Formats: sequence, structure tokens, C-alpha cells
Amino acid sequence: MQEANNNTTANNNVANKTVKIVPNAESWRYINVGNTFTNCLNIKSNSIYGLNGSIDSHLMKNSEWGAVAYLSASNYGVTPAINNSGTSYTEDSTTKYHSYSAGGNYKSNISQSTTGNITGIYDLNGGAWEYIAAYWDNGNGNLTNNGTSTYFTSNKVKEEYAKYWNRYEVSQNEITQMNAGLWNQDLTYNNIRKAITTDRYNLMKDIKGDAMYEVINTYSYHGKKTDGNYDWLMDESSSSSQHGRTYYNNDFALIGNTSFPFLPRGGYWNSGTSAGVFASNGNYGSAYYNIGFRAVLVGGAL
Repeated sequence: MQEANNNTTANNNVANKTVKIVPNAESWRYINVGNTFTNCLNIKSNSIYGLNGSIDSHLMKNSEWGAVAYLSASNYGVTPAINNSGTSYTEDSTTKYHSYSAGGNYKSNISQSTTGNITGIYDLNGGAWEYIAAYWDNGNGNLTNNGTSTYFTSNKVKEEYAKYWNRYEVSQNEITQMNAGLWNQDLTYNNIRKAITTDRYNLMKDIKGDAMYEVINTYSYHGKKTDGNYDWLMDESSSSSQHGRTYYNNDFALIGNTSFPFLPRGGYWNSGTSAGVFASNGNYGSAYYNIGFRAVLVGGAL
């Protein structure tokens, strides 16, 4: 969470507030991925924490999320219960929800911990989607726009920050089709959208440890339905949403859109049983009401 959490982009999409890790508090959302990265980096140099330069801080990487996810699924952890609590409010004539860490008292909500007790990590399953430091390296403009020019130049991560990000390759076909305006085309281009998603899967499926492609048995691409609206689909001519799943616990596997270079994990309070520690998504990297973030502290520098 943060100081003065006002649930607006104007107040929350900033890089000069203090990250606070406390129980029973509303999570910090309405912030783009670049500003989440800055706020996490700033922890190590903020005197309020008393770290004295002995700790490296950063936005959680996909590989780090994967390590926690696998621990929760092992004999040493538990699958955390879904955090689907929230209170409704109206914004721009739309009903939305606040998400709350642990959905209440953390001592009485140990089922939402990865260890089944208070020593575990809470809210990896629902609550809010979480931005992590991972991206598909396709040159999309959102890399610099929402990852910010501080960390990305010409839609490439700057060398001095590369160690903090998991970079995933894409096919040349994806880059070509993106530059040709694929996402402005009608549903007859769904076969191309699906093929690009398959390319992403094939390039990532042998990467171990991120609790994503090595556990996916079906996956979705972002295409147009017969009614003209975009949604996550499985086949080329679907008229309804068909969200792919991981083999583990029916979690979302939403991976294919050239305009979505960033990678949130975990699901949010309205995802139902499709939220989970293995859930994955693609996103612009913009500030949203249902996406937060998580900082990681490591002893010594990376």
C-alpha cells in the first residue's frame, strides 16, 4: 500500500510516495508499471526503512513470482484461498470495486497465505492483478509510454536496468504484423492473431521457473468476436469469450496481444476461480483500478 491512498490515477500514478507493507490495508493501484518500478527501486535508498545500503529493492520479476508460486504448490506450502473481497463504488457511471489486502484481518485469513500461516505471502490469488518486471520484447510503444522513458528508450529496456526485468522474445511475424496495424483489422485476421500467440508460446515454453508456460495446457489470444468486440478467444471464429487455462487450478492463461507487452499475474477480486498464483495476463502497462504491484527485497545487490 502507500501513504494517502485516494484511489485515483492523479493521486496514485506517481513515483514519489512511500511504499508501506502493512496488514489489513487497501492495495496501491491506479499506477502504471513504470512508476511501480520506480517506487520499488526507491525503497533501498529511503531512510525510513533503515536498510543502510545492505538491501537491493525492485519490482518483483516473473521468475521471482514463479519461485513463490511453485513453493506454494509444493509439499512446503499451500494453495492460497482466493481473495475475492471488496466493496463497490461508482466511477464514471460504472460499478467497480476496492480490493483489500488479505480481505480483512491477516491473522484470521491465513488461508490466503502461501504457507497457511502468517509467515507466508498473502494475496497472490485474487485481490488485485499485480504488475511484475516482465515484458515481451516486441518494440510496442507502450514499453516506453507506460514503462516510462526512464527505463525504456525506443521501446528497449536500458542496459543499466536490464537485470531487473525478465525479457521474453517474440517472433518477427509479431513485429511485422504489429507494425502493419494488426489490431485495427477485423475478425478475419483472428488466424494471424492466434498464430502470433502460438509463436509467443513456442518461444517461451522451454523457459523454466516462471510458473507460466511450463504449466499451461491451453492459452488464449486477444481477438475480435463476431459482434465486433475484442475478447480473449481460443479459436479463430468464436462468438464468445473462451479463456485459456493453466493445468494447475484452472487459472487464467491470457497471453496474446501485440499491444500488451507487460505481464500482470495473479488475477483480481472479480476473476473468481480463474484467479490464482499461476494466472497470467497481458496488459498495456497503464494505470488501472484493478492492478497493483509487489516489491522484492534481496540481501546485497543483484
